[in-house]
Amino acid sequence: MVTPRYLPEIGGVERHVHEVATRIAASGEAAVTVLTTVRDGRRESFDRDGEVEVRRVAAHPRGRDWMFAPAIVPVIADGGWDVVHVQSYHTLVAPLAMATAARRRIPYVVTFHGGGHSQRIRNEARRGSVRCCVRCSCVPPGSSRSLRSRSTPTRRSCGSDASGSC
Repeated sequence: MVTPRYLPEIGGVERHVHEVATRIAASGEAAVTVLTTVRDGRRESFDRDGEVEVRRVAAHPRGRDWMFAPAIVPVIADGGWDVVHVQSYHTLVAPLAMATAARRRIPYVVTFHGGGHSQRIRNEARRGSVRCCVRCSCVPPGSSRSLRSRSTPTRRSCGSDASGSC
């Protein structure tokens, strides 16, 4: 799974990714690695969240939320992944992950978290990459409560809708 931020940072996407990743790993059906970023100047690091491997790479610039993280390219390209699950799309992490997976012919899935971004450039950056996606899903409002009460996350499919709206 590729996500701009992950625990211990706090937010809806961070919580969703944690819930999905740890449940998949606990099922024993698949090994799960979360590829995420750090913006505090630390170098690449590895840690664990239960049975989930968490790999963190530097994102730039520090004080902004663009999260340009070129170090995700070799991790995705050379990782031997069966599928890449891209979470969110508000930063440069998603288009970079999708483009890398597409170039390496690795199937990828995108889960949208939200209905778009206020900056046109961010919406345009992901538009072409989403068209190549094998499956897109949207997390509906209130999903964090659903995640606590259900064994599987609530999602609805939106095909390959490049607009990001479901």
